[in-house]
Amino acid sequence: MLEAALVQLPHQVHARPDLVLALLKLGKRPEALREAGRAVSLQPLHPVTWVVQGMVQKDGGDYAGALPSTTRALQLDAGRALAHSNLGEILYAMQRSEEAKRHLQQAVTLASDVPDGHYWLAAIHADGGNTSQAGQELAESLDGLDQEDYPSNVTRQLSLRKLARLSRSG
Repeated sequence: MLEAALVQLPHQVHARPDLVLALLKLGKRPEALREAGRAVSLQPLHPVTWVVQGMVQKDGGDYAGALPSTTRALQLDAGRALAHSNLGEILYAMQRSEEAKRHLQQAVTLASDVPDGHYWLAAIHADGGNTSQAGQELAESLDGLDQEDYPSNVTRQLSLRKLARLSRSG
């Protein structure tokens, strides 16, 4: 429905990120990537379009592509917690944990209810052997999740599994 509306009003760029996220949630990654690119080209100075493009690229495992998109979002608005969280996850996946940690900490400082930021901070702490801090971050991650949201449910399951492993090892 949103896609049909945007066909009628192609320059409604503020609605495009919602369309991209809806397509991604429906598993239509190629369409989401196409719409994210369209959103960026229509409004290149709107940081949300860059955040969403980076999210789609990250979701597909294209960390090299997601890095400049997400970095651009932060150049346009350094106060976006979601962009910092996404950049932290991207950097972690690229094995750049120290840089990732700085962005993840910035994300949870800007908005304490960023569950993915806490989850990836937990992963960094667990990798470093700090199971106590990892457990605290996982608890924060679980507290910030929306029970009805599918990505949040995936993060919840991952957090619970990691917390159980930390409990057994600690």
